[in-house]
Amino acid sequence: MQIIIGRGGNEDPFSVVVPDNYTMVSRKHAVVEFTESDIVFEDTSSNGSWVNGVPVRKKNVSDTDVVLLGDKKNGFRIDWKVLKGKRDSFLNKNRIDFSPEFEVLKGIYKNYMQSSNQVKKKFKSKTSIPQILFSIAGMILFFALGQIFDIPPQIGMFFYIAVPTVAVFLFSMKQDTNAMQRELLLMRHNLAKDYLCPKCKKPLNIDLPIEILEQEKTCPHKCGAIYKP
Repeated sequence: MQIIIGRGGNEDPFSVVVPDNYTMVSRKHAVVEFTESDIVFEDTSSNGSWVNGVPVRKKNVSDTDVVLLGDKKNGFRIDWKVLKGKRDSFLNKNRIDFSPEFEVLKGIYKNYMQSSNQVKKKFKSKTSIPQILFSIAGMILFFALGQIFDIPPQIGMFFYIAVPTVAVFLFSMKQDTNAMQRELLLMRHNLAKDYLCPKCKKPLNIDLPIEILEQEKTCPHKCGAIYKP
């Protein structure tokens, strides 16, 4: 795949448009070719290009090289992230099998499920300790009230134990449930940012088990991406 770099024209998958203030950059200044194993840079201008400060006409480069067009110091610098993004978009458009990417998503989904289960267990264990402490405090309070108002022992035992236990249980359960839901919601939000089809980039259904995707073997959005687990 070749990408043309120069001033003027329209941005498309096969070109990078350089801003007009880089006056030393030609309309078709350079060509970057991505092969299976190499990146080949070729200067097609009369104003020159520099790779790591060295003037070049044609050279194998890497995405860590500093490539300047038109001027050695203040020329237009190639953004490899942009070029690689165009390359990947082109390749993905003509590609069908995305099994490696789906395997990565499978790992992300399983980590999410494990983490969410750990959060639920954490809050379940945290709930019991404050419930016990508050229940004891509630029993002491009601016992004192029973002594003050001379409540009969049979009735008092019910109020001493049952009422504070139930009240504290419901209160602490609500507090812990709210905190747990907030943490799970944040985890779900973070998953949604990454849990996308590798081809069409549309979100996958978080609520469906990953095993469903393995059975269907294709993107649910019908973009043509195939998954071969």
